[in-house]
Amino acid sequence: DNEVHYSDRWVGDLVDWALAQPWGKDTAVIITADHDQGFGERGRFRHAYDVWESLVRVPLFVYVPGVPAKRIETPRGHIDLAPTIAELMKLPDDPPFRGKSWLREMRGEPEGLRPIVVDLPRSDIMDRRRGVIDDNWKIIELGNGEEWLLFDVLKDPKEESDLAKSDPDRFSAMKEL
Repeated sequence: DNEVHYSDRWVGDLVDWALAQPWGKDTAVIITADHDQGFGERGRFRHAYDVWESLVRVPLFVYVPGVPAKRIETPRGHIDLAPTIAELMKLPDDPPFRGKSWLREMRGEPEGLRPIVVDLPRSDIMDRRRGVIDDNWKIIELGNGEEWLLFDVLKDPKEESDLAKSDPDRFSAMKEL
């Protein structure tokens, strides 16, 4: 709690200062994280080495001058950060980004679901881990396809019940995706 309070205070002061500057009226602010922290889930106290929801579901705050505040419940991925920043800066989409800007959605235009990819490459201390989240479904691949796990993260947010064997049709569809 103290760390959250400390960070909130200093980030808040920085944002307040930036918005008070002469250029503040034209300043967008994006606050996010690349991963969360493990606090004993699955017996692990670390971060950035797994693709579990507790580690990849991170905060994302976007402030754009002139755009009314709203909460978007639809999960989005960081692949969309670069095209959003580029559009805010009026930069061309050349070469094209793999993600999609959030600005139309932030301005109230409806956007549909898009799969979210989470990927941790192989390193000297761990094997590759990948995941795809589509609506409330998430598939995880460990290693080079040696192990696959399937979860309904809406009904099972702690990812405790692997459904790969009990829902073979969904497992095949997610594996294909």
